[in-house]
Amino acid sequence: MKSLTLKKIMTTAVNQVPKTTLVHEALATLTNSGHSCLLIVDDTNRPEGIITQQSLLNAIATAPDYAEFLNTPCTHAASNVVKAKQDTVIEEALALVNIQNVKHLVIMNDDDEVSGLVTHTDLVNSYATMLADTKAQMEMHVKERTQELESVNRKLASMSLIDPLTNLSNRRALQVDIMKTHAASIRHGHNYSVAMIDIDYFKKYNDHYGHQMGDSALQDVAQILKNAVRETDYLYRYGGEEFLILMPETNAEEAKVPLKRIISQMATSAITHERSPIGFLTLSAGLASSNPRLIGWREVIELADRRLYDAKSNGRNQFFVKDDPASLKILKSG
Repeated sequence: MKSLTLKKIMTTAVNQVPKTTLVHEALATLTNSGHSCLLIVDDTNRPEGIITQQSLLNAIATAPDYAEFLNTPCTHAASNVVKAKQDTVIEEALALVNIQNVKHLVIMNDDDEVSGLVTHTDLVNSYATMLADTKAQMEMHVKERTQELESVNRKLASMSLIDPLTNLSNRRALQVDIMKTHAASIRHGHNYSVAMIDIDYFKKYNDHYGHQMGDSALQDVAQILKNAVRETDYLYRYGGEEFLILMPETNAEEAKVPLKRIISQMATSAITHERSPIGFLTLSAGLASSNPRLIGWREVIELADRRLYDAKSNGRNQFFVKDDPASLKILKSG
């Protein structure tokens, strides 16, 4: 498989701002340019730091004083610059971004000057294209190439934002979406809600029916959830038997309606579960709504997770809402 160098895939359109640039100025530049990052340079135009969409949103969302933070130098939200030469191949670049845990590489020419940028997405897409081309060539060969084809498919799946079992968006996709939703809620003053959902007694289901049937049950539950959520909501497989629903521009009171419908539809689907005291597969859920000027998106998820455990400890097949007294909990649907 012939590899590409970073010079072939880099973008030469690099937004550079001086290190004295304030956070609100950096945010405006990012918004107006449509670029995913800004390069912070010193007085000699040497790169000192990089501000990505993710790092800036994280810094804004978690700042103790949002208004004050907007008027501080953007270097406070910057991450270290990781450089690479133009002739670096994609495989080496992928290893570098994984080791350094960065989303961008600053590409330098032979004179040690900035010549471009490559994002993690650029690397993944380019590598995926290379793998896809290789797969097409291998399909023309005999069965001895099968093992290599399977290796290519596994690599492609690992780069995806889709959970291969349920065909739902995965946790990586959630992080991208919820950061954008949280930033929009700050900008427009709208709440959003998060529901953390867990299949009741699922370990007992796996132990009794086997993991193959357990995987089939996860697919059935995913389909029920897809049919039950609103068109404006986002559904993810959070991990194991846990799912998460992100509901933009929805407060906790509004979110109760679709969540109660989801709990009810799951119960009425009557998927047999002989090891459950209820007799069929059910869901428990915790619901939390944002207050973007006081808490970040991670805290919203944590609050929803705590309410999920409240629902489970109080009998399952129900959901709890953040700060609701026990008397207001939504009890069993049937």
